[in-house]
Amino acid sequence: MKRLNKSLFSPIAQSSSHHNASFINGVQALCSNQLSNFSMSSSHSCGFISIMSPHESIASKQEVSIRGSSSSWEERMKKGLQSIRHRGPDSSHIWIDPHRGGKVALAHARLSIIDLKGGDQPLSNHDQTIHVVVNGELYDYERIRSDLMNRCGYTFKTHSDSEIVLALYQEYGLEMFKHLRGEFVFSLWDSKAGIMIVAKDRFGIKPLFYTKDEKSGAVLFASEMKAFFEMGIKCEWDEDSVVYPGSYDQRTLFKNVYQFPPGHYAIIALHDVNMRQLLEESIRHRLKADVPVGVYLSGGIDSCAVLGLSNKILKEHFKSNGSIDAFTLSFKDHVAFDEASIAAKQAQLSGAKYHEIPITQQELADHFEETVYHCERPNIQTSFIAKFLLSRAVRDAGYKVVLTGEGSDETFCGYPWFKIDLLNDSQALAKHDREEIVNLLLEKNIGFRYMFKSFFASSSENSKPDPVKKLVGFHPSFLSVSLASHYDQFLHSHLVPSEEEKEAMLRYRLLNLVDASVTDKMKHKWNNVHSSMYLWAKTLFQNFILVHLGDRCEMAHSVEGRVPFLDHHLVEYVNNLPLSLKLKADLDNKVLVEKYALREATKDVLTEEVYQRIKHPFTSPPSTWNKNGPVYQLFQETLRSSEFDKQPFYDRKKVVQFLDTVHESQDPTTLQAYDGTLTHLTCLAFIQKRFNPSLPSPSTTTRWP
Repeated sequence: MKRLNKSLFSPIAQSSSHHNASFINGVQALCSNQLSNFSMSSSHSCGFISIMSPHESIASKQEVSIRGSSSSWEERMKKGLQSIRHRGPDSSHIWIDPHRGGKVALAHARLSIIDLKGGDQPLSNHDQTIHVVVNGELYDYERIRSDLMNRCGYTFKTHSDSEIVLALYQEYGLEMFKHLRGEFVFSLWDSKAGIMIVAKDRFGIKPLFYTKDEKSGAVLFASEMKAFFEMGIKCEWDEDSVVYPGSYDQRTLFKNVYQFPPGHYAIIALHDVNMRQLLEESIRHRLKADVPVGVYLSGGIDSCAVLGLSNKILKEHFKSNGSIDAFTLSFKDHVAFDEASIAAKQAQLSGAKYHEIPITQQELADHFEETVYHCERPNIQTSFIAKFLLSRAVRDAGYKVVLTGEGSDETFCGYPWFKIDLLNDSQALAKHDREEIVNLLLEKNIGFRYMFKSFFASSSENSKPDPVKKLVGFHPSFLSVSLASHYDQFLHSHLVPSEEEKEAMLRYRLLNLVDASVTDKMKHKWNNVHSSMYLWAKTLFQNFILVHLGDRCEMAHSVEGRVPFLDHHLVEYVNNLPLSLKLKADLDNKVLVEKYALREATKDVLTEEVYQRIKHPFTSPPSTWNKNGPVYQLFQETLRSSEFDKQPFYDRKKVVQFLDTVHESQDPTTLQAYDGTLTHLTCLAFIQKRFNPSLPSPSTTTRWP
């Protein structure tokens, strides 16, 4: 049988802030953090249900997963509560949060033991921001009440022992557990923070179960499993639990229904709430400066979200009547690569002052060498020169600080090669869905066509040993794309590495990059996309994009780039989100929606065009598309010149032969690949010219072990 994902909610360290929680898609081992020092007592019973519906209001009509009828979660909760009424026959109540889109509800059936008249639940604090349902008994509560009233000035609304949960949480946060003595389960909703905290006593005396409605994404907790089935959750046998009987773990007789583990607590957050808060907080910190701060703006969701939130924060937090200045590149001579019109509409929506910087092929050629000098490494696209010129324009406008969108693709799964990794995973999607999604992507996105072609050319060209797959369990598509450049075809013959040397080099680098504990997770725990994201972040992102394409192009003109998407609080939060909230498979429309959580969290500050738009990497027009253009002519002059012979690696004759055949192909994706090769070789020529590095002596030169 196919097992479910390993965890429903992310583990939360006992000393950590409750904002680190996340809404996770999948079910099994719920959480960590065991409660300690418990003294057993007699028990009493109530029953409750709690639900978090991340996408729909509890009160809205939805199709029930099993019965196909249309009813709201509120209507279904009434049926579920009635099914466990025997646990609490004295009273029952359902509360739906009127805020947060009505996506959270608590229901309680009460067996009155203490405070018979005033202890009905759900209970709430005085400003109606914290609500709780509790099942069980909490002892020594009189002393705790007295302490909280005398020392903290807390005023209790009832005489119920359960109310101390509200007071302790308000005073101590997650440190409240050390004060709780008894047998209990509870579900607490903090509407300000947008989080639900669910906990169970140290020995598990009180029952609590959880499941997830696959259709709506709602997560449900209940005192008894029958409540789920009355609420429309599909009731199916769990074959393993029947065939291998024994109460050894959190599984139950019913598929996808689990027991909450004893001595644990879990924190669940509405992803579009906390993530938005963390992103706004990150931007707010990065807007602080004694000089004006601008924003690099493209037509992508990353920079558009940063701009939209920046202007909002400027007005609401800093109480400024001014506006953010947005700077956008424009390639007017290549409409397919020009995002200026999209950016201009976003700037208008955001109330920003819009600056458009037109870039021509002649300017790219004129500043090629200078940009290589500042970047100190080769590139495979002339977009790095465009970024260099953008930073110059920002400096000329009087700005020293800009916010950028780097890190969003890495954090929210934005790159096309992550889609390839998902599509190449036979377990992730049905075969016919994969085929239809691939066909649409190939039809609509030239960048995807190039990467897809490179990946499958690399993966199918032979059956040679794959050191990457051997080490981490699969071959990330971005490595196939980068290795597909085949620069070694231009090397001097004595420098061409053997296949064994290539394998040794790759393995050597990966072993130095990823330790054994991480590779074990890649093979046995992580999905392929998350593993690919990790490797990308450890390689090209940190070694090239951030340092060379980012900082070098900016600081060449004394401009500081700040990256809100790489605030570690935000990244840690997003890392705990399930893949389906980063790269969402919309099977109805046969598309993969990248950065899904970011889109939903920032939808209100984006134009509809940006919100709906798929990822288009920041690239400049390939020079090989215009063989008479200034950049392509620069390639010809530089690589055919005898000056190229000064670099000791590449054979000019081989390069010239390649130049003579470049335009035998008219395929745009092939020409785009050729453009990357020629850009790389020309960069090396200019590095040789500007730095004049020498080769080490043969006696000190070593190849990869």
